[in-house]
Amino acid sequence: MRDVPPDIVEAARGMGFGPWRLLTRVELPLATPVIVAGLRIATVTVIGIATIAGYVNAGGLGTLIFEGIQQTFATKIVVGGLLTSLMAIVADVTLTRVERRLRARRS
Repeated sequence: MRDVPPDIVEAARGMGFGPWRLLTRVELPLATPVIVAGLRIATVTVIGIATIAGYVNAGGLGTLIFEGIQQTFATKIVVGGLLTSLMAIVADVTLTRVERRLRARRS
């Protein structure tokens, strides 16, 4: 919401927009690309951190990686790492495309 130019907000208020209409018609549409960018970063970060959950036997692909480390079985480590990386990359690419479409629509 901080990225919304103050002159646009001021113009909307000058046109008689109330707080709810200002939020739904001006601020949210202009802030949506920034919100999606934050969600993209958070999603990729959570995928990376969730891998560590396997260390405390909480499941997930991290379990595969840590089992491979304990058994010195490189294939498990590589498969777990590749699957985790693939999941993070797919999430990042998908949300980047959403963000670009929202930015293009804004212009």
